[in-house]
Amino acid sequence: MAAAGKPPRLRIVGSTGMADRGDFPVRFSSAAGLIARLRRPLNSFGFVGPGRVSVTPEGLTVNAPSASLLGLRQTARFIPVAEIHDIYREADAVQIHLRGPRQPYLRFWARDPASAAELVALLPIRSTIEFDTALEERPAPKARRPMMWLAALACMLALLALLAWLAGYPRPGPAVPPVSHSAPAVAPPVSVPRGGSAPEARATPEEIRETRADLDHYIERIDELREEYRGAFQELTNGRIPATDFADELNWWQLPKWNQLEFELRSIDVRPGSLREQSRRYLLEVVDNWRMALRTYAEDLRAGQLVERPFTYMQRATPFLRGSRDLLVRLDRRAATPPPH
Repeated sequence: MAAAGKPPRLRIVGSTGMADRGDFPVRFSSAAGLIARLRRPLNSFGFVGPGRVSVTPEGLTVNAPSASLLGLRQTARFIPVAEIHDIYREADAVQIHLRGPRQPYLRFWARDPASAAELVALLPIRSTIEFDTALEERPAPKARRPMMWLAALACMLALLALLAWLAGYPRPGPAVPPVSHSAPAVAPPVSVPRGGSAPEARATPEEIRETRADLDHYIERIDELREEYRGAFQELTNGRIPATDFADELNWWQLPKWNQLEFELRSIDVRPGSLREQSRRYLLEVVDNWRMALRTYAEDLRAGQLVERPFTYMQRATPFLRGSRDLLVRLDRRAATPPPH
C-alpha cells in the first residue's frame, strides 16, 4: 500500500543511453550512523556505508567500503551494461538486478529522489520501473528487539571474558600458567623427570631434528589460526558482523582448519614414549581444546546462552602451548651448541 498523500506514479522509461557522465554520492543502507554498520549489507557485493556511483555509457562503477572478515576495505567494482537485467527505483532508493546464476543485485540510496531519477536516466538500458514516492514499508516485528539486546549483551560478556583471557596470555620470560576457578587446573607440559635430565637428553639426533620440525611448523600454524580468530572476534565486538554471522564463520571457516590440523597431527607416525610422541601429544591438547572452544562458542551464540565454556577451553590450551614453545627453544639451543670433542 502506498504512503499517505499523493499515490505513487509508475513510469516505464525507455532509454538509448547518454554520452554524459554522472557521479552520485550514495549510501548502501536505508539507515545512517552506527546502526547501518550493524545491519547485513543489502547487496551481493558486501558494500556498506557511504559511497559513490559513477555512470558512463559502458556501465557504472561503484566505489564504497566492502565488509570482509578482517574489517572494512575500500573497493571499486565496474558493472558493464550487459550485466544489468533491470532497474527498480522507489523515491531515492535504487535496486539494480544483474544477470547471473545466483541473481546478484545492488541496492543503494541516493541523496534525494531527484538524484536517484537522474542516475537511472543515465543508464543505457531498455526500461526501468520507477515510483516517484516511496511505498510504505511494514514495521519491523517488535519480537526482534529483545534478540538484538540479547546479542549485544552476549557480545559485551564475551569481550570481558576475552580481556580476562588476554591478561594471562603468555609473554617472554618465566610465567606461571593461569589457574581457572571454573575448570580443573592443567599441569604444565614437558615436565623434567626426577633424575634431573630433560626428556630430550635421551633422544637421538634424528628424533630431535624431527621434533624441532614438528614444533616449528605446527606452532606457527596454531598462532596463525589464533590470530585469525582474534580478528574475527574484533569484528564481532565492533558491531561489524552480527552474532549469527560470527557463529557461521566459526563453523564453516575456522573450525575446518583446526580439524585439518588435528588430522595431520594424528597422522604422524611416532614411536610410543618418544620425545616426538610427547611433543605431538601437547600440540594435540592445544588443537583439541581450541576445536572445543570454537564449537561451543557457536552453539552458545545460536542458543542465546551466556558464552563461558569457550574461554575455559582456550585457557586449558595455554599451558600446553607454552610448554611446546619452551621445548622448541631448548631444542634450538641444543642444536646450536657444538658437540663436545
